Amino acid sequence: MDFIVWIFLRCPENYKVETSAQIANSFGYFDVVSTSSFDLESLSAAGFPIETLPEIVSENKVIGKLGRSLFGLPQGCNLVVPFGDTQCAFYSAIKLNSEKLILNLGTSCQLGKILLPCEVEKLSEVDAALQIFPYFGNKQLALFASMNGGNVFRAITEGLFGAFASKLASSP
Repeated sequence: MDFIVWIFLRCPENYKVETSAQIANSFGYFDVVSTSSFDLESLSAAGFPIETLPEIVSENKVIGKLGRSLFGLPQGCNLVVPFGDTQCAFYSAIKLNSEKLILNLGTSCQLGKILLPCEVEKLSEVDAALQIFPYFGNKQLALFASMNGGNVFRAITEGLFGAFASKLASSP
């Protein structure tokens, strides 16, 4: 994601890599619940060059201007820090009602909900299948482990198709 932003900015030599907590979390060694930052102590102890890590900034931070007209966007429009794809998928479905439980079917399958602050600590220790991700507005997104693979999608599709078929068959 940061590489794409660098290209959109016309590849400046003095580019300082900045990212959102959503993207930083995908790197690993990231504490979502307590500090919303990298675990620098563990990374340093493992010999990882922590100076190469991006700076984590607010998801609404403008990090530059589009260097040229691209995909119908005018040159000079604001570019903000990159977001996570799953967070964006949930944002579009939950924008007006964060109390919803959403099933997201894409290259994987997730069942998720935006957490209230009081829910974060309770849920972070519930089940290894539950993962907590940074979300917009300093909130967290709780996701149950994705169900991957063609057999899972086939079973879901057959189940949904079967349910709809039986409903249609029983309709007058």
